[in-house]
Amino acid sequence: MKKNKKQYFVAVDIGNSMVSIGLFDRFKLVQREALPALSVSRKKVLSVLRKWMKNRLSSLREAVISSVNKPRQASVISAFRETGIKAFSLKEVADKAIFRKYSSFSKLGEDRIANIYYCLHFLRCPSVVFDIGTALNVDVFDGRHYAGGYIISGPEMERDALQAKARGTRLKKKILFIPSLHRPGLCTAECIQRGILISKESFVEGCVKAVKSSLQKRSVAVVLTGGNWRMLKDLAVFDIVDIGVTLKGLVAALILKKFSMQG
Repeated sequence: MKKNKKQYFVAVDIGNSMVSIGLFDRFKLVQREALPALSVSRKKVLSVLRKWMKNRLSSLREAVISSVNKPRQASVISAFRETGIKAFSLKEVADKAIFRKYSSFSKLGEDRIANIYYCLHFLRCPSVVFDIGTALNVDVFDGRHYAGGYIISGPEMERDALQAKARGTRLKKKILFIPSLHRPGLCTAECIQRGILISKESFVEGCVKAVKSSLQKRSVAVVLTGGNWRMLKDLAVFDIVDIGVTLKGLVAALILKKFSMQG
């Protein structure tokens, strides 16, 4: 039987609402699974891993994890241990020198570290990543180092706060965010929806101008990712729309660490 010489890696991004698991053939994302974070369990993660390992048992040996929720991370790590896959946290493999401008590397969110590694390996130029989920995180890469960022509340967080304060109106149905729908709202729900949409779009455009000015660059790669990416996908300012940014950044950090150790 011919041996499978490919090297496969697993990357896991544990967010507030979803757990994304990616299977990589080196730097190439070949399969992706998304599990609701509230119901993620060792059993569900095992099911995904065993499906992937069925034909790749000899070459699937390492994984990297980023997490904003440590209790959920325990379920994921337990699944890796049961399959014999060695799992690293992102901060174990990340090069702190890339983030030397930040005041405290230990307090920097792992998803944000991963997004910078995406810029470092896949773009290799000054870049800004807009990661829109529970919050809207903005992270800047100057071409060599992490150059800081911005954080504001995400659309659903704002929606929930405004719905709770809406006077004289009971909003029974969920407010949906419809991209590129900018005409004034004709009810409280629509007014909230469209106000949030326009505020996020204006924020993105303002950020891009600020980043270019700060980096003194005419051209900066502008990237959109995150669970609510559809809300902003039609903005002309984005050069790249990729829901796999964080997973790709995770595996880049792991593989680049392996290369540096071998060298």
